[in-house]
Amino acid sequence: MKFQEKYFESTKTEARRKIILELDRPKTPQELATKLNYDKLPAVSKLLIDLSKIGVAVCLTPKRRRDRHYYLTEDGMKIRKILLGEEEF
Repeated sequence: MKFQEKYFESTKTEARRKIILELDRPKTPQELATKLNYDKLPAVSKLLIDLSKIGVAVCLTPKRRRDRHYYLTEDGMKIRKILLGEEEF
């Protein structure tokens, strides 16, 4: 998938954009849900899985059943910088 396609797919919803912006360091779905005031942890996990499939996020601890940590890939970091206005598209 080209970067442009990754960008548009990963930022098509407000929830996805918020997750990308909050992944300034490796975090668990629970940490993200708490920080973003989401009451549905499975929804946050689903968003992270979707972002992983796009190639924007990656699970750093895939063998764990609980407390998996996610972080941005290189493309994810670039998308985060674009959303923050630190880099041009």
